[in-house]
Amino acid sequence: MKLIEALRRSGELEEVREQRECISALFAMPPSFWLEWIEDEKSAESDKDRIKCLFELALRDFHSPEVYLEYVQWSCGISLEFAREVTSIS
Repeated sequence: MKLIEALRRSGELEEVREQRECISALFAMPPSFWLEWIEDEKSAESDKDRIKCLFELALRDFHSPEVYLEYVQWSCGISLEFAREVTSIS
């Protein structure tokens, strides 16, 4: 995990991907791992199929409300901040 963190800080997205793929193939990873990876891929404007696949892998490891919420919002094209703003208008 420290290697992933160091590679992430240095901006080596392809190497970070490789390390994440290796570790996630061996172990069930926590939601925070998946959400960070998904956020990195969204920031890098990765292919939507790649991001969808990551959400599905994350939900296979854990049935996390945070991951489900993020997946639904991403699928609908809604950010959490936007959703909060909309619900605060009454």
